[in-house]
Amino acid sequence: MARSQQQPLIYFHSLELENVRCFGERQVLELTDEQGRLAQWTLLLGDNGVGKTTLLQCLAWMRPKEGGQPNIIVPALTNEENAVLNSLLRVGPEVTLELRATLSMNQALGVAKRKIRTIETRIRLVGKQGELEDMLSDPERPLGKSPNPALFNLPIFAYGAARRMGVANLDRGEFSDPLASLFSTATELYDAEEVLLQLDYLAARRGYTQRLDKVKEVLAAILPNIVSADDIQILGPKVPGKPEEPSGVQFVTPYGVVPLTGLSLGYQTTIAWTTDLALRLYDRYPDSPNPLAEPAIVLIDEIDLHLHPCWQLRLIEDLTPHFPQVQFIATAHSPLMVQSTTDANLAVLQLKDGQVVIENEPYFVKNWRVDQILTSDLFGLSSARNLRIEGLITERNTLLDKRKRTTKEEKRLRESYCQELCTGLTRRLVRPVGHP
Repeated sequence: MARSQQQPLIYFHSLELENVRCFGERQVLELTDEQGRLAQWTLLLGDNGVGKTTLLQCLAWMRPKEGGQPNIIVPALTNEENAVLNSLLRVGPEVTLELRATLSMNQALGVAKRKIRTIETRIRLVGKQGELEDMLSDPERPLGKSPNPALFNLPIFAYGAARRMGVANLDRGEFSDPLASLFSTATELYDAEEVLLQLDYLAARRGYTQRLDKVKEVLAAILPNIVSADDIQILGPKVPGKPEEPSGVQFVTPYGVVPLTGLSLGYQTTIAWTTDLALRLYDRYPDSPNPLAEPAIVLIDEIDLHLHPCWQLRLIEDLTPHFPQVQFIATAHSPLMVQSTTDANLAVLQLKDGQVVIENEPYFVKNWRVDQILTSDLFGLSSARNLRIEGLITERNTLLDKRKRTTKEEKRLRESYCQELCTGLTRRLVRPVGHP
């Protein structure tokens, strides 16, 4: 299906930062693959507290805005309060913070192109002991006589780690900010049930059947145990005076028909953000034959939140065909997300010498086992075994390496230690008689 011409292709190409929170010396986050093509999916990996969320927030803050003069570009961060700017400054006697985002123009995702037109947003903050002293969005550059106004209104949507579905909030103005949940744990996403009910109403009254069908197709594709779009039943709103009448949105599962509010948290949060995204794309592209296929930028913190390992393995593959022009930049903790993204861009954040370093091309081998990924530099674990068993193995190897062992050490090695180790290693492999 042909893409509408309402929105040019504008995506983040890279982000440079220096003296931003846990980042000290200049670091660069590349959002391209090994061939230099814009990656549709970028996964940010790293331990807790190494700045993964900060990178998502910086991307949101560095989106282009018009400056004080016509055709001048500045980052949205210049509109933030001093408290926000202070929170970004790395602690030090005198610090100069620098941020620069590069965006590509008219460059499709995953497609090689020799000449890429880029636009940059930059900002410098000067502070002492965490207090802002000066701000300079430098340099401000003219964009020509008639820049595309879409540059200053990018379709960029964010979903924070504390994302949750609201209740009956579709018409509340305070929930209209598409980036709010990335910065506030109190922000709710749109009520997915209310969204589906409204789409059902519009399908019946205004012929928007295709839009409703598209959303149901996406949900059926990504939700485990939902075989087809027909398994999502929209029964309409509650009828006053008839509480016994079936209403709302229900899902047909192998274990029965379950209302949306009765689904697990993993189902609810996934339904919430994907439905929220679909609604915002419909609102942004009202004249498009398929708004879900239009360009956008989506930032997701902890995309693997509440998801079973089997679900983590297939989520990206299931989402991609339904949002072919969306650039996804997400954080994750699960090795299974890495295993499912062999064609995606990976970046690893690691704390070294008191500051965080971004590794854009981590050593990664396709088709690795999960335990191999866990013990690689991507996650940094010394072993995939539990700590107790790993400690016993280490103790055993230490005793075996000794040329001379005491009587106590020999006893430990031959008797109780061996028995304890063997029991720990084989307990999960032995099933009681009569069990399958």
